[in-house]
Amino acid sequence: ISFSMLLAFSTETRAAVIGWFKEQFGTVTKYWTDANENTTLPTYEETWIPDGYEVIQVEDTGDVRLIVYQLGDDISNGFVIGYWIAPEDSKLLVETFGDEYDIEQVTVNGFTGEFYIAQDPDNSSDLLWLDERTNTIISVGAYYDKVDMLRIANGIRLVE
Repeated sequence: ISFSMLLAFSTETRAAVIGWFKEQFGTVTKYWTDANENTTLPTYEETWIPDGYEVIQVEDTGDVRLIVYQLGDDISNGFVIGYWIAPEDSKLLVETFGDEYDIEQVTVNGFTGEFYIAQDPDNSSDLLWLDERTNTIISVGAYYDKVDMLRIANGIRLVE
């Protein structure tokens, strides 16, 4: 993913879900929650991927799952789906470095999200939203246009 993300997990006891918050500081957007009682990472499946793409890597830490899809041997022909639950006091920082990205609100599976559109074709674009049913942040990072990014994102379904 072309911009930096930082997940800082607290070891404090999880409390009842209060909700997610967003705050903008210049080029940095901070997302956080005061509490999250959901301690089990749900499972999602992708119901649509472009023809010929295959899963080449899955990383699962228990709190975070990243799935890398690729076409052939060229990573520029790939995309990453990631999702994570965030314990109390967790923060996600997204930095967009000046005018390198336009940010647009979108709807994914009925939830409001943000599409970070790369202005440079050498950078990936990223789509980020919160599944409010599970209090899980989901992201898609790819070198695709908005139509394909939304098609991939809308194909992500909750399994459990």
